[in-house]
Amino acid sequence: MMVQWSLATAGRLAVSARQLLQTDLARDSRFHLESASRLAERVTQLGGTVTADPSDLPYRAPIDSIRMPNNLAGHHEVLILLDKVTTSAISAYLVLLDVIGGSDPVSQRIIEDLLRAATIRLGDVRSASAIPPAPEQQETIQ
Repeated sequence: MMVQWSLATAGRLAVSARQLLQTDLARDSRFHLESASRLAERVTQLGGTVTADPSDLPYRAPIDSIRMPNNLAGHHEVLILLDKVTTSAISAYLVLLDVIGGSDPVSQRIIEDLLRAATIRLGDVRSASAIPPAPEQQETIQ
């Protein structure tokens, strides 16, 4: 879900915002895709089945906290939403760590690695969003 959000947002941005954010959104989609691949590989190693049924997605994805930006011309709202997407991933990793509860050290290490990377990514996003929005973006963000 997070990969699709990053790619869809990048594809809809106005030219000025696309120039500023295209690299960040591409990096974000790669990060989430690589994370999903690592988790899917581990599920398979444990004898589970990775489901690709899109009808299950609304039940498993945090879609209530993910939306497209209202202002596709500016960077600030996109960064705020990217913060929410990344925070959502961090929350999911924390839930997975609770579920595992030390019973599978390999899975625990993978999720801890993903959590560490997501936390670093969140710091990058928050640093970038510290750049004040353009005056015309102030209303859209509120």
